[in-house]
Amino acid sequence: MKGKLSKMALFWKIWACHILIYFLLLIIFLIIKEGKSDDDIFRSDIILMLLKSTIIGLFGILDGIGGLVIISMATMYLINLYFQKFYISYILSLALTYPIFMQFCNEGYGSNTITAICLAITTIINMVIFRKHIRNT
Repeated sequence: MKGKLSKMALFWKIWACHILIYFLLLIIFLIIKEGKSDDDIFRSDIILMLLKSTIIGLFGILDGIGGLVIISMATMYLINLYFQKFYISYILSLALTYPIFMQFCNEGYGSNTITAICLAITTIINMVIFRKHIRNT
């Protein structure tokens, strides 16, 4: 009983990790893309941006669309009603929502490559973190 999570708790934990990791990676890639020198890496505004990355991302300031994560979450929930496998539902929800986002709304920072890399890294990290729980559900 100790190692088992309820399906709803697992759903929320997967998305909380997704949000934290994805937007943190996105901010890091955008800082690198700007080409800041190594001397400026510890400036207070960069550290504050890293700390606020989740809030900035959720409001859509980075992506140009607010609530994309909520749309992805709803998509995962609906897919999971059919497949009953969190791993498949999570991957399919990202595969369905983010390409649409990248096609029409990715003008906040203008790089589909950054989005794809961040999504791939986030998905891998999420699957590693929850591998034990995902196999059991």
